[in-house]
Amino acid sequence: MKIIQRAMCIGIAAAMALPVAGTAVAQEGVDSIALLAQASGLSERQVQMMLGNRASYAEYRISYDRVDRKFREAVGPEIYRDFKERGELTASDAQQLMAIVNAHNTQGVAGE
Repeated sequence: MKIIQRAMCIGIAAAMALPVAGTAVAQEGVDSIALLAQASGLSERQVQMMLGNRASYAEYRISYDRVDRKFREAVGPEIYRDFKERGELTASDAQQLMAIVNAHNTQGVAGE
């Protein structure tokens, strides 16, 4: 039993030590989680579920497929594929996401 507990503690510690996202973007001072959330219309928690161990989130069984589809449609196939494969945003990805966020903001202001 102690072996199982120790293995679980090691696993949890390793998962917490993993970078949540984007070393390339983090170096430029951009919060990639917040940027992805703004661009996709998802919450930061939903973005983190997309990036990490989805089983850590109680709601993943109900919402993961829907969130994944919304995320893919919002950010486009290139950023989606790159981000899912690498787990980080490049500077180019961040610029494209900023353009998406700005477009959303412009549409929101125009619609008021």
